[in-house]
Amino acid sequence: MTAEQLQRPLRLPAMVWTFLKLGSLGFGGGMAMIALMEMEFVKRRRLIDIEEFIHGVALSQILGSFPVNAAFFIGYRLHRWLGGVLAGLAFLLPSLAAVILLSWLYFTYHHMPLLQAMLDSMAPVVMGILVTMAWGMKRRLVHSPLVWALVLSGCLGSVARVNPLALLGGGGLLGWWQRMNTSHRPRKHPQPGPTAVVVGMVMSAAIYLVPTVFPLQEPGRLVLNVALFALTLVMVGRDKRHPALVLGIGALTGAIYGAIAG
Repeated sequence: MTAEQLQRPLRLPAMVWTFLKLGSLGFGGGMAMIALMEMEFVKRRRLIDIEEFIHGVALSQILGSFPVNAAFFIGYRLHRWLGGVLAGLAFLLPSLAAVILLSWLYFTYHHMPLLQAMLDSMAPVVMGILVTMAWGMKRRLVHSPLVWALVLSGCLGSVARVNPLALLGGGGLLGWWQRMNTSHRPRKHPQPGPTAVVVGMVMSAAIYLVPTVFPLQEPGRLVLNVALFALTLVMVGRDKRHPALVLGIGALTGAIYGAIAG
């Protein structure tokens, strides 16, 4: 993405509001939130280049909660220190409030089958968002056998629970080694190191959801989740609909299914 293709940055209040909305959609774990940020700031608003975004994701895995760190990275990129601090806080506050509320509901009522049915139906939507993100990254960044190997190592390493720093560091060293050995030849595509590993990590996050999304022992739930997964691929991947719309459809469908199967 060239500098001309990048849009002017959001104003600070609009950026904070955007992170509040993203924090309110915090279902599916860290990589799912990274996928939502990528769709919002890279694809939809075109405020950050994809390679710069993935470099930020790689840096965010060094310490603490990496989605919050990624929010700080984007906020800092758009509005320096104040933007980074406000982006991190705005992203964190909705999930903190949701955890407090859900904890109170759980310890008050002990059993919430309707809520569980809604969350179960949001899992295939999250998986579809992750697959869409990984596919988009692959098309733009993966152009050589070495980068394919880095993607595979990132995916398998994450599944095997290898330390992310070791994966990112290894990817960085291999990317640097290739850059040094091809510096005398013009390159048609950039050769990312840690960025390719991050693509593999996104793929691994989708793989983790497979047993939850496709429960073979529950035919009704299986059919519903396959339909929601396919709907997400079409609406988010092809039609570029906002993920919040599909998450809402998943939650509503799950509530209806839970009430009927109940």
